[in-house]
Order: sequence, then C-alpha cells, then structure tokens
Amino acid sequence: MADRALKESYDGPERMHVNAKRPFQRDAATSKVRAIDPVDQEIGGRVRARRIALGMSQKRLAMLVGVRFQQVQKYESGANRIAASRLLDVSRALRTPVEHFYEDLQPTPERAASDLIGRVQSIPETSALLTLFATIPAPTVRRKLLSLARAIAEAAGAEDSPAHEEDAPARRKYCTTMS
Repeated sequence: MADRALKESYDGPERMHVNAKRPFQRDAATSKVRAIDPVDQEIGGRVRARRIALGMSQKRLAMLVGVRFQQVQKYESGANRIAASRLLDVSRALRTPVEHFYEDLQPTPERAASDLIGRVQSIPETSALLTLFATIPAPTVRRKLLSLARAIAEAAGAEDSPAHEEDAPARRKYCTTMS
C-alpha cells in the first residue's frame, strides 16, 4: 500500500513528495524510487562550487571527465552518485584533491557557515556585487541597498535564509526609523 502511494506520488526526477523530507529519484536499474542522499547532494555541490570557482563550464568539465554535460548536471545536483573512479577524474579536472569533496561532511554550525560562504562564492555575480557595494561611501545608502536586496529575496521566497533571521531585530529598528 505504501509503495503504491509512493509510486503514485512520483512526478519525475528530483520532485518532492508532499510528505517527503528530501527529493527522490527513480533508480534506472531497478525502477524503484530512491531518495536523493544529502551526501551525494553535498559532494555534487562541492563539485559545482569548485567548477565555478575555476570559471569552468559544465560542458568543459564533462569533456575532461569523459561524460556528457547532462551527467555533470546530475552529479552536481546529487541526482546521480559519483563513482570513486569518476570522482578521481573530476578531482583531477578541477585540480583539487579528492579529499576536498569529503572534508567535514558532518553538519555543524561552522560547516553551515562555511557552506553558505561557498554557495555565495559560487555565484558568478558575487564578486562584482561586493566590489561595487564596498565603493558606496554612505552607510545609509548601503543600508537602503541591503534593504532592497532583502525585499527582493523575500519576494523570491528566501524568508528562511540565515541572513534574514540573524539581524531581524536590527532590521525592524532600522525599518521603523526609515519610515
């Protein structure tokens, strides 16, 4: 009965079941639905961050590793697991030791902060945004720009972001003085 409900709720790769806590994927070999492992997602995320840090495209990484770029997309999302031999190829292509992908896989507050920094650094526009932000001399203008960015992020559904909660009291105080 539970298998039937799970199969009926499956709606393609990387979809979420209404009651699921993590995405799931249909196993091609067995046609069974399997949850995407958080470790696979983490390792894939590290591959993506390193690739972007090097300014390398998915197509270029795929060519260096000997797979199609769609496979690199699946590796980076965690939908497909990266075999040990393939991870060695990926690490060579990305000029980083294999250990980099496995370091500190246990969730800790320090790791969460480090992951946030890694995700932020993997966004291509981050450097330009930070450089331009640092050139704004007036603190009030910087705060208004931060408020605008926060409003845009909230409108996009990022209400649960760490930056959103940590400065909520200061933001409330600031927003009331601005109006």
